[in-house]
Amino acid sequence: MTAPAEPPRYVYKIVDTEPPFPIPEVFPPSELDKKDGFIHLSAPWQPPRLKIVLHHPARPRHLRAVPSLITAKQLPVTADLFFGEHTTLWILKIRLASIGSAVRWESPPNASERYPHLYGSLGRADVESVERFKRTADERGVFQGRWKDVFSDSRWRAWEEGKGMAVEE
Repeated sequence: MTAPAEPPRYVYKIVDTEPPFPIPEVFPPSELDKKDGFIHLSAPWQPPRLKIVLHHPARPRHLRAVPSLITAKQLPVTADLFFGEHTTLWILKIRLASIGSAVRWESPPNASERYPHLYGSLGRADVESVERFKRTADERGVFQGRWKDVFSDSRWRAWEEGKGMAVEE
């Protein structure tokens, strides 16, 4: 699929083991990335969806589709879905401009959202920053909050603003 009309400035790679520091020239792909033949990434947003609204309150049968202003972030959703049992995650903030030509925006089966998939390599020149996120479990082993909650409480909340741990000295 083609890129969104207004692509994000950054995309993100979620990893469940501490990445090498400094980030190598070629970042090693995960086992899932190797199996699927591309590097799984997340965008900080999802394209707006259409929703049905009343065109005129006096005529409830007259409906039209308008772009929804409601958007969601793929990153916390992906983390909760695929990394729900992990206590620590690292997020690599990647400049889309540096990898854009090798990125395809694709929808998984039975999904409408398009996710960025990198059909190429990822490395130090592409990664702007790395941030570690940690959550704790109570005495029963139950995690305190979802990754979405951990991310929203973080000082790294404004992902688009370039915050996070530097990749190089």
